[in-house]
Amino acid sequence: MTIKKDACIGIEDNRKGFEPALGGKFVIINWLNQEIVYIIDLDASARIFIDSNHLYIDNNRLNYINIIDLNSHIEIRCIDNPGIDAIIQTDLNGEILNDWYASEHGYILTPKGKNRRVPRDFDHHHHYIYPTLHQITHVNLAIAFDEEHVLVALFHQDLLV
Repeated sequence: MTIKKDACIGIEDNRKGFEPALGGKFVIINWLNQEIVYIIDLDASARIFIDSNHLYIDNNRLNYINIIDLNSHIEIRCIDNPGIDAIIQTDLNGEILNDWYASEHGYILTPKGKNRRVPRDFDHHHHYIYPTLHQITHVNLAIAFDEEHVLVALFHQDLLV
């Protein structure tokens, strides 16, 4: 993919007035045994990719890509989408089963008090980087809790819903 010079302006302009990426922790929890299976500290934003059996975590500060084996018996993946305040639930083939956009559920203000609308018909990940304080909720966690519920941590609201 080639990014035109003008496309980069959106990335830099989007960061003006915002603090640098805040980082956080990435945690995998075994809910049945109530134990932490894997934990890594991240001092900057990370990119996450899931294929059928592995979870890949890429972070500017890490010298390698973390690869985590996933239980192949899990039939649904729950993916939080950093930057666009959304959660996307897919099957093992990558087909979208369900999605949830914070801006469609009453979350409309960033921590700096700006209104934010997240258009569904725009390919965000190839065009813009959204700093943490530009996001409405900053979804930190999205786990399929059971067949009907998803456990979600919203960073800016300090909520687990």
